[in-house]
Amino acid sequence: MTGAGENCGEGEIFPPYTQIWKAKTPLKVKIFVWQAVLGKLNTGDTLQRRCPYLCISPHWCALCNKAGDSVDHLLLHCPFSLKLWETLLQEVNTVWVIPEGCFELFSIRIDALGRGKKANILWGSLMQAVVWNLWLERNRRIFEDYKGVGVAELWDRVKFWAALWASTSLAFKDVPYPSIMRNLLAVVS
Repeated sequence: MTGAGENCGEGEIFPPYTQIWKAKTPLKVKIFVWQAVLGKLNTGDTLQRRCPYLCISPHWCALCNKAGDSVDHLLLHCPFSLKLWETLLQEVNTVWVIPEGCFELFSIRIDALGRGKKANILWGSLMQAVVWNLWLERNRRIFEDYKGVGVAELWDRVKFWAALWASTSLAFKDVPYPSIMRNLLAVVS
């Protein structure tokens, strides 16, 4: 068995590499997603492991106020996050089983929008926009005494950022980002 950074065979690389680093998203978002995949985000469980002598309180998810604050819970398994992922999947007429963790999420190839260049660009932007906006929402609720928004408003933010990021690629040069936001499936066909 080889390590995560080593080649596993001819043409195989660290599984999430392509989905993260080749996406048409800002570098800070790619770095954030990479850290999420590696489990290196400063969530409650990570901070507690690093500094076991600290009493980190509260140790629950800022989005659902129930389970512990971990990367996989926050970005995938939290009821709030699940509703956001379900909204994305409904928008693109796809069903899937929620992966075990962020590593698996960015390791699997999902052809929800098809197999073309536009579809790959938009799907990569959407996936990264979902996890980025969930993180921003969590941090606002923790650090800014912010009451939070519902899934519908957060979904609008996800679509805005994903459409904006995708529209910067050459594949979408003739498609304004409001058109991408209005109908994700139509712009990739």
